[in-house]
Amino acid sequence: MDTLLDTQLPHERIAKFERFLVDWVGPRSPNFGEPEGNLKDSRLPEFLREFYRFAGRWPAQDESGRLLFATQDCLVPLESLTYEDDRPVFLCENQGVWQFASEIEGPDPALWVKETDLWRKSSLQLSCTLVSFGLQELLFGAKLCVSDQQIEAHLRPSLDHAIPLWKGPSLWSAIAPKDDPDQFGSTTFWLADHRILVQQQGDTWFFAANDTQGVAWIESHEAPITAIGLCGRGERVHINPDGGGEITLVLWTYPFRTARAEIPRGTLDYKNVLNTLLPDIVPRQHSNQINVQFHREKGSCRVQGLKSDANAKRYMDIALANATTDEKFIGMLNAIHRRAPDSRS
Repeated sequence: MDTLLDTQLPHERIAKFERFLVDWVGPRSPNFGEPEGNLKDSRLPEFLREFYRFAGRWPAQDESGRLLFATQDCLVPLESLTYEDDRPVFLCENQGVWQFASEIEGPDPALWVKETDLWRKSSLQLSCTLVSFGLQELLFGAKLCVSDQQIEAHLRPSLDHAIPLWKGPSLWSAIAPKDDPDQFGSTTFWLADHRILVQQQGDTWFFAANDTQGVAWIESHEAPITAIGLCGRGERVHINPDGGGEITLVLWTYPFRTARAEIPRGTLDYKNVLNTLLPDIVPRQHSNQINVQFHREKGSCRVQGLKSDANAKRYMDIALANATTDEKFIGMLNAIHRRAPDSRS
C-alpha cells in the first residue's frame, strides 16, 4: 500500500489519498463524486476541484444520510460554497470555530482561516490540508473509532512495523496564537496490521477499523467502562458510578471559555443510565446531536452516537436541574443556547 509520506508533489499526494480512500472504505461509485457538469462553472483551485470530483458526494458508512467528509468537520457541499474575496470557503469546523478558504492560483494554493469573524492568511497549503482533513474524516467515519490508552499501550511499541501513512498539519494549527505557533502541532497517521488506522495528535491517540476483524480486535482490547459522558454542543455531562458528576460548559470561540457545576451524588441511577444508553448507541458520533462517551480505565474514552438522543437529553436535563450553579455558569449556558438554539431542543 502507498504511503502518502514519500512524495513532495501536491498532485501525487492527492492521487495517493484517493487510492487509500478506496482501499479503506471500498469501491467508488460514479455518483460518489460531483458531476463534471456541476464543476465546470465553479471557480476552484485544481486540487479542490479534484477532491469534489472524486469524493464530494461520498456517503457515510452508516444509514444516517450524511456524507463521509462531513463526519467530524465538514467539506462544504459544492452547491453551498460561498466566496470570500474570490476565495472559496470550502471547510468548516463542526462547531463553527474556524472556516478555511483557498486561494485559486499557485502550485499549491495558500489557505485563509476565519475565526471570531476575522479572515487572515495561514501557513497551511491546500494539498496537505485536504489530506489531513480527509484522513481525519476516514478515521472518525470508520465503523469503529476509539481513543483508548490500553490499546495505545498495546499498539505503540509495534508502530515501527506499521505503514506510516502521513504526517501533516493539524487543522487546528491554523488558529494557533502567534506567540505559540506550535500549540496544536502536527497530525500523524499509521496503518497497523493492515486494518487499524491510527492517529496521533499531541498526546491524543485514536484507533479505527472498518472490517469485522479490526472491529473485533479493538473491542477485545478496550479498557472497562468507569464513567459516562454526554456531550451536546457546548455542554458535557460527566456521570460517575455514584450517580453524581460534573457539568462542563465550553464556549467555542477563541479564546475558549469554560464553566463547571457539580452534580450531587445520587442524582442519577448510573446502572440505569448505562443500561439505557448501551442498546441505543451507533458506532460513530454525530456533530449535530448529543453523543455519548464511555470513559474507561487509564483515562481512555470512546465517543459514539445515539440512534435517538431523547434519553440523553432527559439525563442532561436532570443533571442540570440538580447541579450546583452560579451566575457565571448560567450566563455561559444562556450564551451557548443563543449560539446553538437547536442543540438541546
